[in-house]
Amino acid sequence: RRLLAADDTATAYGRVFDVAQRLGWPEEYGGRGLRNAYFDRWHDRLDELATDDAAAAELAEGQRSDDPDTAYVYAGQGAGLLREERTVADVLADLGRAEELLRRF
Repeated sequence: RRLLAADDTATAYGRVFDVAQRLGWPEEYGGRGLRNAYFDRWHDRLDELATDDAAAAELAEGQRSDDPDTAYVYAGQGAGLLREERTVADVLADLGRAEELLRRF
């Protein structure tokens, strides 16, 4: 639902969610996700976040409770282009039809 409501400015690139989860990714690798209050609060305080157990617990609880202000949803810049929820089968069927159309040219 949050992805469908997103516009083209709804995502942000950074390391906040990875650092808070203590995933240990190298600094040069971030992730893009839906921007929320948690990301905005921590994006310029990563060193502090890396050792803040309360902030890590807050993120984990936000994820469990699906709190949109805290929980992470990884998403690309194209999130704003989504218009409807579709099954994988429907998407693959459309891709198959697109291939058929392109083969005509």
